[in-house]
Amino acid sequence: MPTCSSHRQRLLGHPMRALLALFAILIASHGACFAMSDTIEHTPAIPIPADSEEHDRIVQTALAPALEELGTPASLAIGRLQMIEDWVFLLSELRAPGGGPFDFSDTRLADQAAAGSRSPVYVALLRRQADDSWQIVARSLGPGDVIWESWSQEYGAPPNLFALD
Repeated sequence: MPTCSSHRQRLLGHPMRALLALFAILIASHGACFAMSDTIEHTPAIPIPADSEEHDRIVQTALAPALEELGTPASLAIGRLQMIEDWVFLLSELRAPGGGPFDFSDTRLADQAAAGSRSPVYVALLRRQADDSWQIVARSLGPGDVIWESWSQEYGAPPNLFALD
């Protein structure tokens, strides 16, 4: 009758067997990671309801650096605020505090706006932190093009987060 030590010797005694077992474990664990990333890649973005506390927290976090950059009060007309897991994409338009069109003439960006290199668009990519707060990963105030097009690749955000359909 085989003893425990003979089974152990048979399983671990041959170095190639141990390497193959380790290789199989690594392949299985990486396969799970690939499957998980593939799943998030195809997950549709979920709109964040405008009447939720989460909406308000995200918008306030995203708006603060824009107000600092502008040097004047402004509000946002939200076009898209959508989430996939811990990622959020905000696509909005700057508005005057009363809700009317935003005027760059009294801002730090007045010269750029007068030259036509600023639009009223404001976009931000945010990620939820371990303490449940939101951190801005990337943002652009008044972009002249679709600057967020590279953010998925650049920051690892799910591509569907930026879907505008």
